[in-house]
Amino acid sequence: MPNLERFAEKSTVYHRHYAGGSYTSPGTASLLTGTYPWTNRAFHLYSTVVKELESRSIFNIVPGEIYQRLSFTHNYLASILLHQFSDDLDLIKNTKDLCLFNEYLLADSIFENDRNAAFLGERTVTRGQQGHDIQLPSSTFLSAFHRVWRERSRQDVDEQYRELFPRGLPSANGSPFIFLLEDAIDWVRESICCSTTPFLGYFHFLPPHEPYHTRKEFIRMFRDGWAPVSKPEHIFSDGISEKDLQVKRRWYDEYIAYVDAEFGRLIDTLEQQGLMQNTHIIVTSDHGEMFERGILEHITPTLFEPIARVPLVIHHAGQTKREDINIPTNAVDVLPTVINMAKKGP
Repeated sequence: MPNLERFAEKSTVYHRHYAGGSYTSPGTASLLTGTYPWTNRAFHLYSTVVKELESRSIFNIVPGEIYQRLSFTHNYLASILLHQFSDDLDLIKNTKDLCLFNEYLLADSIFENDRNAAFLGERTVTRGQQGHDIQLPSSTFLSAFHRVWRERSRQDVDEQYRELFPRGLPSANGSPFIFLLEDAIDWVRESICCSTTPFLGYFHFLPPHEPYHTRKEFIRMFRDGWAPVSKPEHIFSDGISEKDLQVKRRWYDEYIAYVDAEFGRLIDTLEQQGLMQNTHIIVTSDHGEMFERGILEHITPTLFEPIARVPLVIHHAGQTKREDINIPTNAVDVLPTVINMAKKGP
């Protein structure tokens, strides 16, 4: 990740930073509220936080009369949380505005005031209820019709970009959205550069989340013969062979290289506009991924370091030298850090 390395040379790098959970809902809820999952209660898929925390998010503690508060995410689990905090956000950029395909028809338009409930309701009606290893059907006719339309539409979009993205376009397993990371980066660049007031921006990009559909120039760039240390299979193994895990690990690295290239475009814009001098920038993640012990990705009962330990790199406005921090830190530390930054003024 040469662009993140370049960014890190003028930032503070935390080497022992941990997420608030092993997947998006608890990881993001902990980050945005400064509380652990046993307090915010965002334990399960499609979680929201307890009601008393709605007015204690990272968006609420930054004064709205001074800062414009804006957000965007590709991640539908993070989107549910953002809409819970919508009273303290000046702008939530609609995910579908920056997508090439969106399978939702009603949830984000007709039922705007009850978006989260409508989102889950529409998903249940059209897809059924999904468990760990089973899927319960919904309306036989409607779900079958929706599935045929969804698969055909997604295939049409994928075909348009097949040359640029041979493995398919960026998305997530089970995600209602297909998108280009480039479009989201362009929107962030434009929003930041056009802002006439101090801002707090929360931008939650889905890549490098699976299924690791990188751009063509990054495919096969890590075929260098490297092999990880062999480790015994865990009791909670998914039963995936080391050979298959190695392939997925390489695809993940290739996807990260794509993400890094787009991050580089964003940082180039900030540098060219002189915004690195008056903007605090925090780079982190809500969870990691696992490629060993028979376990793939992060949907697992285990909490090994590849899943829980995530990056945290903070560029303080005007910072010119790198600082390395080796004491343990956690996602709940980010909110008080932002409070401290806001107290110092824009």
